[in-house]
Amino acid sequence: MNNFTKRLLVGASLGVIIGLVASYVASTHGIQGAFDWSNATFWAIMFNRITLGIVIGMYGLFTVHPLYPKMKVGPVLRGVDGGSWMSLLLATSMLASGDIGWGLFWWVLIAGSIAGVVIDYILTKRYGEGKKLLDYQS
Repeated sequence: MNNFTKRLLVGASLGVIIGLVASYVASTHGIQGAFDWSNATFWAIMFNRITLGIVIGMYGLFTVHPLYPKMKVGPVLRGVDGGSWMSLLLATSMLASGDIGWGLFWWVLIAGSIAGVVIDYILTKRYGEGKKLLDYQS
């Protein structure tokens, strides 16, 4: 199994852990059903964070910016980018449904960016980045 596949699997696993933590924290901040397994809000948070882990895992292939080839892209920039974009989806849907206000909207984005940086840092330290992810090792 190459490092890219391992990176995706571990990224999804880290997404599960972060999703459970995010669901618990959301339930302590008044979002009803956020830590109830039979509630759609719980599953929205979980699937979003699992997808976040997978997306951050895929981002590991990029070591230079697609539009600015001389700009290096490291774990922090990739993590903030992927985390904020994935969290924007979750925060917007929760804001539209009335589960959260504008204050929590921004906290969801910030927490997603931090989660993205943590996931990408762990994955990059363990499995690397760039083209070497696609090399098969025996």
